[in-house]
Amino acid sequence: MNRTIFRSAIAVLLAAFAVLSCQKEEISPEAGKADGAVLMFTSEDAGSTKTEWDGSTILWSAGDAISMAYTLDGVWNKSLYASEPLAESASAAGFAVSTGLASDTNGKLSFYGVDPAGSADFSTAPSSHQIPGTDTYDKTADVMVARSALDYKGVPQGEIPMYWERVVAHADLTLSNLALSADETVQTLTLVADSESDLTGRFALDIATAEYSPAGQNANTVTLDISGLSASAAGTLNVWAVMMPCSIASLKVELTTSKAVYVREIETFDSELAANTRNVFTIDMTSARKLTLPEDNDAIDTE
Repeated sequence: MNRTIFRSAIAVLLAAFAVLSCQKEEISPEAGKADGAVLMFTSEDAGSTKTEWDGSTILWSAGDAISMAYTLDGVWNKSLYASEPLAESASAAGFAVSTGLASDTNGKLSFYGVDPAGSADFSTAPSSHQIPGTDTYDKTADVMVARSALDYKGVPQGEIPMYWERVVAHADLTLSNLALSADETVQTLTLVADSESDLTGRFALDIATAEYSPAGQNANTVTLDISGLSASAAGTLNVWAVMMPCSIASLKVELTTSKAVYVREIETFDSELAANTRNVFTIDMTSARKLTLPEDNDAIDTE
């Protein structure tokens, strides 16, 4: 069967506002080019850490890199620096960043971060192929921003604590009462919201306020490759996904398996996908229509 996987481009655009001109400045990555002070950052809020779900806690992932920027006396520095890759997976993170700051720099310093590092770039819109695994979800679409817990009068000598917040929504979806045969395997899950809801797409982000606005290529439909998952013997299936925050008035659920497509339409879903939140939904598939899949791949309604 031919499967179409929706690729959601989630681009974080850093809106750097000059104090006098109020004009956005582009921040370009300068990783590896800095020869100034090396600063050590730590994550403070373990409840919002990233990026791998281990069944009970969301962990930072070994190898992750984080983009960092700073303001000096309220003016954005034009360079964006990448951290050293994280050494291990953990509920908290510490990472070093080589900056262009001279050790004797004076003035009010504030620090900001974006994870994943590849999202913080004006020039590209990284594609995010959402493939939830057995115990994880697509971490490349799980965008977070951070601000230093304190402001500094000069270059800090010790560790700099950062407070993180997601600017995307987590959807923890459970499909219940699935009537699948013993040899029937799940393949894709398609969610279609009402036309006013953007489940995926691009957005422009003001890193200082963590406020965002849609920036095109948005869609009210997302298809998840769930071929690595399986339904329980009781007929339940749990799927994690990363989506844009929005209000969903109505929702159509299409579960494609190796033998059929199960369709459930909920006209009054009336739910919020809130940012920085684990949004938990259980969808009863008892009343779902079953469409069989013949060899020519044309679905036929069996009802």
